[in-house]
Amino acid sequence: MSNFKFLQPEWTSILKEAQEAERLTITSPMACAISCRSALEKSDFAGNVWQIVWQTKKSYNFLGL
Repeated sequence: MSNFKFLQPEWTSILKEAQEAERLTITSPMACAISCRSALEKSDFAGNVWQIVWQTKKSYNFLGL
C-alpha cells in the first residue's frame, strides 16, 4: 500500500523515489529525506519553485528593498 500510486501513469521515476522515501520514514529518517529531495528534483516542481523565488527576488530588487 502506498500513498503515491497516483504517480504511476506518468511519473514512474518519481514514484520509485517517493515509495522508497515512504518505506524509510520510520527506520531511517535521514535516508527518507534524501529520497524525498531526489523525488522533488526529478519533478518540475523544483524548477517552478526556483522561478517563483527568482521572480520575487527581482520584484524586491526593483522596489529597492
